[in-house]
Amino acid sequence: MQAAIIKTTFDRKTGKRINEELIELVEIDEDEYYEPLVKMYANDFLEKWKAGEYRD
Repeated sequence: MQAAIIKTTFDRKTGKRINEELIELVEIDEDEYYEPLVKMYANDFLEKWKAGEYRD
């Protein structure tokens, strides 16, 4: 699959996006692409599970 590397500039006062620039298109394995997202959500879920937020 292809992924885009994008450079985005934000105004620090307003938080609005000023500029967005396509840097590069790269070919990336799906596992490599989704791994950081899965780790982030899995860690968050496990922390909440251990804290008892998902139990009855």
